Amino acid sequence: MGRASDATAAPRLLEAAEAIFVEHGLDRARVEDITALARVSKGSFYLHFESKEAAFRHVVEAIVTTMGTYMEAALSSEGDVSIGNLAEYFEGRVSKEVALFEFLWDSRRRIRLLLEGGKSSAFLHLMDEFADRARRNAAKALEAGIASGIYQKDFDVELASIYVAGAYDRLARHVVRLEEKPDFASMLRLMQRLVLRGLASEDVQCMFEAPASTRQLRASLL
Repeated sequence: MGRASDATAAPRLLEAAEAIFVEHGLDRARVEDITALARVSKGSFYLHFESKEAAFRHVVEAIVTTMGTYMEAALSSEGDVSIGNLAEYFEGRVSKEVALFEFLWDSRRRIRLLLEGGKSSAFLHLMDEFADRARRNAAKALEAGIASGIYQKDFDVELASIYVAGAYDRLARHVVRLEEKPDFASMLRLMQRLVLRGLASEDVQCMFEAPASTRQLRASLL
């Protein structure tokens, strides 16, 4: 009768693989190092993964899936907003974006690994693929915002989505390389303010200019 397989081997291997990839990069990582850290045999590794490249892809897919969940949550509610609840809406957006950047900060070594393609040229395209996904989501969010009256109706959505997604992409790359944790809420309120100044509809722009009646909105974005 064969010995029962270890149900914890695969997650232990992935955890160990991530640690080895972060430390050494994909090219310099060895299966022996991964199995030693996971306390399993090489045979067990190859039972679950065809190669260290396959294990790396599993690690990356887990990171990208979580990043995508946070990103889509932050961009999901443009269709639910009206001019009358802008202050609450934008503060809610800031809270969702803060959750994303908190994840990026807590996972910054893993994110740097992703940004570097595991220090292997064969995987450098992975971040580009995610960035393009972010741009498409930004375009959908902008279209929903136009329909809600937040944004102008006459700008090039494709070009604006490149601008918005690119700005957040550069900010994320900057954050994961910082030594000290920044104030994400203040940082992301400023990002929203910059986007609104360029793309907001006339009604929303007027709310920026109006005095006491919109002080709450302006304060929420400063």
